[in-house]
Amino acid sequence: MEKWSQLSSKVIFKCQYFTLNHDEYRLPNGNTSDYYYVHTYGSTLIIPRLPDGKLVVTRQHRYLMKALSLEFPAGGVKEGIRPEDNARLELEEECGYKTGRLTKIGQFVPYNGVASETCHVYVADELTPCPPRPEETEEIEIVTTTLDELTGWIGQGELLDGMSLAALSLYREFLKAENAS
Repeated sequence: MEKWSQLSSKVIFKCQYFTLNHDEYRLPNGNTSDYYYVHTYGSTLIIPRLPDGKLVVTRQHRYLMKALSLEFPAGGVKEGIRPEDNARLELEEECGYKTGRLTKIGQFVPYNGVASETCHVYVADELTPCPPRPEETEEIEIVTTTLDELTGWIGQGELLDGMSLAALSLYREFLKAENAS
């Protein structure tokens, strides 16, 4: 299969989390076209586990959805920050926990036709409380739940966040491996 060839690339907009780009490219048949996409420095999603096995999720207002959203703590990586460091920051900011053990369980690409983002997924254990530091735009309620209850919320349409749903798939595989050892 022949690849598309990039003819030009231009950054249309830039902020600390992403750039909006416009590329012109040539198709294998010789035609040219435009591609607009978001380039990010990645994101992190954290699955915090309490000593009793319960999981920590957040309920927060999502502007684009105009609704409350149940989801695992997550956030975009700023330029120059390592994903693991970002995961620790997001856990402290959104949930008010520090972690003594952070385990990367996988990664996924949330929207590969629109963004170059890779989301790095971590499980956080050995949690200790600390003061949460939500951003000005975040009003977050902390919810503790079991995996079974969380699964029920998916079936009831209460958990719709795509990144959390993808991370749950990785988490279930992680649990299988963890329980097998």
